[in-house]
Amino acid sequence: MLRQGLASICLALLGCQAPSAPIAGRDAGIDAGLPADAGRVDAGQPADAGRLDAAATDLGRRADGGGVSTAMRHAGVHHISENWGEQNLLDEVDPSFIRINITGEDFRRFGRDGERFNWATLDGVIDANSGRTLFATIYPRHRDLSSEDSPKIVTTAAEYAELQAWFDALALRFGERIRWWQLDNEVNAPTSWPADRFDDYARQLAMLDAAITARSPAARTVVAGFTGSSSAAIPGRVRQLLTAVVAGMPNPPDAIDIHHHRLWREGALLGARVRAYRDHLNNAHNLAAAEILVTENSTHFDDPPDRPAQTVEEQAVYAIESSFSAWAAGASVCVIGVLQDRRAWRGEALHRFSLNGLFYHPQKAYTGGARQGPKLWAYSAKLLTSLSAGRPLDGFVRHPGSPAGIERIDVAGSPPYTVIWWERPGVSPTLETATPGAATEVLVIDTIPQQGRPWPIDDPITAFATEARSAPGGRLALTLESHRPVIILPR
Repeated sequence: MLRQGLASICLALLGCQAPSAPIAGRDAGIDAGLPADAGRVDAGQPADAGRLDAAATDLGRRADGGGVSTAMRHAGVHHISENWGEQNLLDEVDPSFIRINITGEDFRRFGRDGERFNWATLDGVIDANSGRTLFATIYPRHRDLSSEDSPKIVTTAAEYAELQAWFDALALRFGERIRWWQLDNEVNAPTSWPADRFDDYARQLAMLDAAITARSPAARTVVAGFTGSSSAAIPGRVRQLLTAVVAGMPNPPDAIDIHHHRLWREGALLGARVRAYRDHLNNAHNLAAAEILVTENSTHFDDPPDRPAQTVEEQAVYAIESSFSAWAAGASVCVIGVLQDRRAWRGEALHRFSLNGLFYHPQKAYTGGARQGPKLWAYSAKLLTSLSAGRPLDGFVRHPGSPAGIERIDVAGSPPYTVIWWERPGVSPTLETATPGAATEVLVIDTIPQQGRPWPIDDPITAFATEARSAPGGRLALTLESHRPVIILPR
């Protein structure tokens, strides 16, 4: 498994030649789904190669079985059970964080005969990913429960005893191997949990917290993920749920989880949502210590019936904008997509959630015919893991509207770097921005991977077009396309 940080990637570029052509859009054969008259990163300087003086980076990996230190930012993948047989693909992407699901069907089978419960599948995925930070979503409901609610949830004393035994068994087996423990998924959605029973949710989350922390005090409890929104406003059901959780738990939850599935130009909305939740946690619930994680985040590709089509190029830029927006707003973890497109989901061959994989599904029907291998944003995922490795929580600083229409995020560390994009339609005017570390020689990296790059790839930065630039006085002139970030590195 690869364990590279940005610095080691940069070192791999020593002596490499930058491309002689400037970073471009459609005229370079990269159909980004952007306006046909979109501009480019304005080179203005000879594209001579430059050296990157980068010290080795602390990857944040830990040898104590705890995966990755959460004192640093992390990129991740939602590793759904349908993809558990594709461990080789996961290892090729090599995220530092994965989310897995422990299903209600597992709970049901355990309740029938806990002594004969077959742990092999769960053991397999957890053993295979012991070097990563693991996040598990535990589903506490199944079809055999007596509840008349839809969906059915634990209700009777006997069912609560059964749930407690399930939590205890999970804690005994995995308490020291899974860092983050979440109860259920998107409980704020009306189809997931009845609002008049949020107190029961709080009771069950408290049970899980007690069981897990008794086994591993370092384990962390997470409230069920909050569904997406078209704005940064906190939905009323989220407010109700958090009020019930804070009132019903002896110990406050350690984190919340935000889910974001939006159109490709709405990646930065995730940062606005993280900031809104941060304010709400601090001011409404005295939860300033609670972390914010993002364990679902995607824009679909292809043409599902309920949303306009997105392209794989748009997925790639969405990955960069949403991840850096979330990190700069304070999210500890940001996931993009799932490992591989679902073959089908709820019987729909073309549904947006079945199209958010990093890899095509070789047996899936796509509008353009059969496909296989990595999508472009698999390279983005690889790059994001490297860009976040070893970077401290406070090392991502946002400078909005500097100048107007620009989002700029400066990242501290060795080496420092900057991510910058144009928020408005069309092409930016030529603008001037500060370089990381006031560097006078920089490398400008496009964020749409080049088609036809090899996979697997050791140094993900080599999948992207780059330009060596001079920046007199630590100032760089740029012209940017709408929602097409570039990354600026000292060299």
